[in-house]
Amino acid sequence: LIIGDINQRQTASVKKLTPFRLKFFAVTTIAEREHQAIKLADHTQQGTLLEANDDFCLAISYNPGYQSVLKDLKQSTRQRFVALEFNYPAAELERKIVSNESGVALDIAEKLVKFAQMTRNLKGSGLEEGASTRLLVHAAKLMASHIEPVTACQSAIAQALTDDEEMLAAVQELSSSLF
Repeated sequence: LIIGDINQRQTASVKKLTPFRLKFFAVTTIAEREHQAIKLADHTQQGTLLEANDDFCLAISYNPGYQSVLKDLKQSTRQRFVALEFNYPAAELERKIVSNESGVALDIAEKLVKFAQMTRNLKGSGLEEGASTRLLVHAAKLMASHIEPVTACQSAIAQALTDDEEMLAAVQELSSSLF
């Protein structure tokens, strides 16, 4: 069982399997998979059994503790999956990702990665999460389209991380120190 993001193609094929909207998947046992059966847990169709093709693969993405404890999986559900932990890419790799995805020069990408690391150091000290690589790419794309770097960081990163005025000012200061 693989845990990760379901790509668009897989999502589309899964939607074709079911006439109703999917909210959550759970594979109950490997034995059921071998029998090509998948139990689907959904508010409206709980307990519905679907027959899966031999080449069917299920992947989910779950971020424990992210945003709300109300969204945490029950322990009994979590035990049915293999967990893989992902950290941020190494700085050099993240710099290349940001540059390749946005078209900005490597020196700009390097400053964005440094900025992200600064925000990540604030996790638990005012920010729930630091800047993700995705947010860095958004900011870099703004910069590539001639938006001032501090404005790009404010719009694409700071405001995505917090609504708190004091934290916004602090994150703004961080970006101003680099750009």
